[in-house]
Formats: sequence, C-alpha cells, structure tokens
Amino acid sequence: MARLPQPFRDITLHAEIRNAVIIISINCAILLSLTALASFGRQNWARWTLLLLFVAQELAPFGIALYMKHAYPAYHPYHTIGEFWHYYVRQFWSRPSNYIGLASKVVLIALIFSPNARPWFKRKTAAA
Repeated sequence: MARLPQPFRDITLHAEIRNAVIIISINCAILLSLTALASFGRQNWARWTLLLLFVAQELAPFGIALYMKHAYPAYHPYHTIGEFWHYYVRQFWSRPSNYIGLASKVVLIALIFSPNARPWFKRKTAAA
C-alpha cells in the first residue's frame, strides 16, 4: 500500500469503510428483525435462529481458517489450527471489551431460553 499513489490509497480506504458500513448494517438488520420477531412476535423459530447465528458467528473464524488451510495451503500463514488459535486468542481475547460483548450475548441468549421465558413463546390456541 505504501508504494501506491495517494489517490489510490484514498480510494482503498473509502472502499474499506463503505464495505464495513454495509456489512454491519446488513448484520444489524438481520439481528434486529429476528430479535423483534422473537420478542414481540413470539416466534419460537426466531429465537432458535438467533442461537444458531450466534454460534455460527463465533465459530466462523475457525471455519474460514480451516477452509483457507485446505484450499490455499501455499498462501495460508498458519500451518496448524493451534497456530491460528494462538493468533485468535492474542488478537481478539486481549481486549476486555470483547469479553463484555460476548458475555452480554451469552446472557441474553440464556435469558430467552430460560424456563421463565418458555410461556412467552408458546402459541396461543384459538378458542373454538
């Protein structure tokens, strides 16, 4: 990047910011709509989908690392999953804010699957 002229670096930075905003907006729209369906619409499938999305989001870096290791072994910087694990722990678990975000997600998911929340998600039967 340092060898590129300044206008190309500006275009690249602008594209990175734009792509990040679009990806985060789509992610928020999906999560907010599922949360609204689970909480206000009392849709049981929405809370299970939220759980699956949470698990997939937390396991995605490992799946991508394994795919890259097998698909592009010459370009993959980590030779074992252990090396990737050490990199992942050093990059993402060294900040306390990551713990707070993860803990809040786990607590919220635990609350929607708690025994006190089960009646909320039961379908009301129509009186015949």
